[in-house]
Amino acid sequence: MELEKFYLDVVTEDGAGAIGYSSRARMMGLSLRPAVLLQWEADREKAPVQQRAVRGRLPEFNAYSLTWNKSPFGLNGKWIRPARHWKEQILWNDGKTRISWQVLAPNSPVTLTQGLNSISGVGYAEILRLRGTPWRLPIDVLRWGRFISLEHNVTWIEWESRKGNRRWLWADSDATIGKFSMGDHSVSWGDYSLSFSDWRTLRSGMLGKTVFNSMYRLSNILPKWIKAMDETKWLARGILTGPDNLEHHGWVIHETVRLR
Repeated sequence: MELEKFYLDVVTEDGAGAIGYSSRARMMGLSLRPAVLLQWEADREKAPVQQRAVRGRLPEFNAYSLTWNKSPFGLNGKWIRPARHWKEQILWNDGKTRISWQVLAPNSPVTLTQGLNSISGVGYAEILRLRGTPWRLPIDVLRWGRFISLEHNVTWIEWESRKGNRRWLWADSDATIGKFSMGDHSVSWGDYSLSFSDWRTLRSGMLGKTVFNSMYRLSNILPKWIKAMDETKWLARGILTGPDNLEHHGWVIHETVRLR
């Protein structure tokens, strides 16, 4: 299996936002290009809205920006890349399976336009590349999240398995934090503490029902283990406190995926 997956998001000051996924995959001799757009308003009484496409177009990026203007959803959006690019991180490489991950825009002003609708906020973008057999990876539960304020950005990944846990955390740079603690409602390292509150569920359930349920042609050929993945994705308010005791307010997007 070969996979190249882009993740892009933007959250406004009042908590409205959007998440986009765009992938290119080769598996079982087939070439797939699924894309998903998840959008929500600040009004919590209104449920998030999701659009899906089987034949998507990947975002384009260069040294300065990433754009997703040729998506199947009629979007027009740009994420600004930092002057110092984050280096590619190798999360796994055992000679048979290789996973690399790279933040493309850790903290960017974003205006996302779709037809007559437009939202502006702060956004994040990353790319994941995989080659090999992902079902053999030591992951029973995957946790991923990112926090963005106007001044700071934090990203974390956890692979939980019966063989042990693997954890990574990056704060304001592509250098991993050596020692940190991760809980259900906080992440802390050194003199820094990031707390989550005011959670809102954006999507929850098995991917076969929440993502691929209306992609009939794609759903029919996807392996059962992919459709059976149980994912919950949240939006939460985040407060980052450092050694100066100043509070930096922003938004957290966090997800938990149960693979086994």
